[in-house]
Amino acid sequence: MKTSTGLFAIAVLLSALATGVAVGQPRGVVADIPFAFYVGDVELPAGAYRFALDEGARVLRISGREHSVYRLAMSKGSARHSRSEAIFHKYPDGSHFLQQVWISGLACRELPKSALEAEVLTDWRLQRIAVGLRPDSTDGK
Repeated sequence: MKTSTGLFAIAVLLSALATGVAVGQPRGVVADIPFAFYVGDVELPAGAYRFALDEGARVLRISGREHSVYRLAMSKGSARHSRSEAIFHKYPDGSHFLQQVWISGLACRELPKSALEAEVLTDWRLQRIAVGLRPDSTDGK
């Protein structure tokens, strides 16, 4: 049941990131994430990931070699970012939670804090970590 709920939330997030994608702009960006991280309550291992927007939806898709998750993401203001990056919350216990995704030329998309992160937050202070993202060369192929 938790997995189904998590997957639905991820699908909604992909949809949120898609909003505002202009024609000709890449919808996907990629990064090598050097640490395991959580998207909501789902833990993903370190590795190469693609962050993509479902056009016309408010859902962010995060896909790796063996794992994919979908999350609803909310637009955070209307400011556009000049570069692409993923922002993580890092806690002293070593856990990382994906908080925001910026895709160059688009408004920031923010993921809601999960119940798991809220629980971790009661025990620790967080640190923000930014990981640069690059255009996905497989978009449109």
